[in-house]
Amino acid sequence: MHRLNWKTSFLTLFTGVLLAQQDVLATTKNPSINLLPSFENRDFNRHIDSTAKKSTIVYLALDGERDSSKKAKSILGDPLVSDSKFVMKLKQTCSTSLDKCIYDQITVDYFSLFQKLTQEKQYTLLKDGSLEVKLVKIKSENEDQKVEVFLSTYLNGVKTDSILIYNYLNIPENSVANEMIYYIDETLRIWQLSVTYEENSISVDSWERFVIDQKTGHINKDTNF
Repeated sequence: MHRLNWKTSFLTLFTGVLLAQQDVLATTKNPSINLLPSFENRDFNRHIDSTAKKSTIVYLALDGERDSSKKAKSILGDPLVSDSKFVMKLKQTCSTSLDKCIYDQITVDYFSLFQKLTQEKQYTLLKDGSLEVKLVKIKSENEDQKVEVFLSTYLNGVKTDSILIYNYLNIPENSVANEMIYYIDETLRIWQLSVTYEENSISVDSWERFVIDQKTGHINKDTNF
């Protein structure tokens, strides 16, 4: 989400005054992943060769801004989204007050990240043999209030499945905003965390996990999660 101090700057969110920050993309906690500099072309460049389930994944990462080394952010999302202990503590510390809320431990500024993407343009996130995973931002007349990004899978160039991967909805008349953030790991598991921002609280609405089948390209909800 657009990074704001929830205790002092919450109302700024709902006035549509969303200040540009130095939103950059760098590594996840995996020290072997290093993103490339320059955000100017707004495209994905080759990132890393990794392995998942004996398959080679070529990550294609969105370029970061020039001064990107100090702020660790990633198009794959924040690993904290997959951490059950963090999600539980988030519920405990943020649901009634922001005084001890740990939400700011999430380092990826998803809102600013996806504001920089061109609407209705496909961005290849990763490749795994014949499987491609792409992102596309849906057209919105007011990106300060609504942002939607879908993740789609393609097998041998044919689209096989799609899921809403990121969503932001600002409802200024109700002083409420909703956001769904995510994390994708090296085995193509997707965690999604949906939250509601209010003036004095952040509540967890849902926490789910999906798995991309590397053989079929289908995105399946993990019913055992």
